[in-house]
Amino acid sequence: MATLELFFDCSSPWTYLAFAGIQPIAERHGVPVIWKPILVGGVFNAVNKEVYDNRANPNPRRWNYMRKDLADWARAYGLEIGWPPVFPVNSVKAMRGAFAAEGKGLLLPYCTAVFESYWGRLEDISQDEVLAGIVKGLGMEPADFFAAIGSAACKDRLRANTEELVTRGGLWQSHDLRERHRYVLRQRPPRAGRPRTRRGQPGIARDPDYIQAGGVAQTTPARR
Repeated sequence: MATLELFFDCSSPWTYLAFAGIQPIAERHGVPVIWKPILVGGVFNAVNKEVYDNRANPNPRRWNYMRKDLADWARAYGLEIGWPPVFPVNSVKAMRGAFAAEGKGLLLPYCTAVFESYWGRLEDISQDEVLAGIVKGLGMEPADFFAAIGSAACKDRLRANTEELVTRGGLWQSHDLRERHRYVLRQRPPRAGRPRTRRGQPGIARDPDYIQAGGVAQTTPARR
């Protein structure tokens, strides 16, 4: 049976597109998704420190084009994506919270709410009061939530997922990993032209919408 993995950090707008776009595609093909919250800053610190130089000395033309490009894709996906005044944001607590929410069966609603808070309402998701409002809206008890994200279990799982992405060759959330018998599609959608299809892949990987949605998303073909 094919499976799909998505490594994600709610502090990335391109990951927001992938997170939202991959769900209906996986459902359409009956493919289970393995959600893997990570800390993208941990990936940068380990193998891609150049990103910090680019942020400190941005190319204005490239930056302006990226903002327009992002707005175009957000409109196509039906998402509201602005630009938060706090960027980059410390997403450690928010991403540890994904595991606390998972324990309540609320992983997807929680992560969706975090994405909407940060990219839609432009709130600072590093702040306890913002996270408390999110979990209250989901019927979770804030005190229990904050106790959970301070636990060794949540810290270790976030660290392990981040290290796994690095070990498997990731540079950032949109990096295209390729390994034998595994098919990984980009988080970043193609800009123009007919979506590519690839022979020999399971049904979901031939789905044009899947190829456009991307993500550090990996399918493992079903055994024949």
